Amino acid sequence: MGEYTALLETDSAREMRAYARAFADTNASALATYGQRWVKNPMEHWSRLWEYPFVYESIAEAAGRSGPRPLRVLDAGSGATFFPYFLMDHLTNLEVTCWDSDASLAAIHEALNAGARGRARFEVRDLQAPPDVARPFDVIYCISVLEHLPRRDETVRAFRKMLARGGLLVVTFDVSLEHGGEIPLAEARGLARHLETVFPSHDESERASSRDLAIGGDALTTRSIRAWDPRLLPWRPSIRGAIASLVRLRPSLSHFNNLTCYCGAYRA
Repeated sequence: MGEYTALLETDSAREMRAYARAFADTNASALATYGQRWVKNPMEHWSRLWEYPFVYESIAEAAGRSGPRPLRVLDAGSGATFFPYFLMDHLTNLEVTCWDSDASLAAIHEALNAGARGRARFEVRDLQAPPDVARPFDVIYCISVLEHLPRRDETVRAFRKMLARGGLLVVTFDVSLEHGGEIPLAEARGLARHLETVFPSHDESERASSRDLAIGGDALTTRSIRAWDPRLLPWRPSIRGAIASLVRLRPSLSHFNNLTCYCGAYRA
């Protein structure tokens, strides 16, 4: 939590939050339906405040290394967010493609592109059965998507095939610490080890490690966020649950999922 709260006070994090707010306001009509399904502004979500800056810094470093050559970037499982546009507005020579299996997002992306300086290409693609690509990507980032896929190992191997030599993969995923969520801690450690096997980077500073999933007392978790600022959590209590909590004079924990977030950067 200490690193988390310090990150929120950096100039770059403040700039990203301001950009995301302005993007949500400017595109309120285009994002209305999507926002009802998830959130209109993902920078008001507990883990995205950590994940987006991590992914941005990783891509910014790759862009700095590439020189004037354009970088082909894939947002794998993109949804519809501010982030591709933030990348294009803050880093030069990026060609961003967004893949998502939800065909309804095509119209939303078209509306977002209409009001943006940079244009993100959107394609309906299934990450469980990704196609062969004619030109490899220089960067693939995948933010909180792997936990929703049943065949994660196959998707990781597909990412490796789609990356150019020396290309960068940046992934984040939620880890369930209790209540048997989509990636329990043991499975998450296995996924991290699989990433290390498929991407055997020689530079340990460039990637996370399965060792990072030894959860310590100062770890970023939804439980610690609930104590610090519960407005950042994705769950809202129901009216029935709130009444029951009042009757018991204590909050209900029955539907609370304690999660943490894993972030890693890997080179092909």
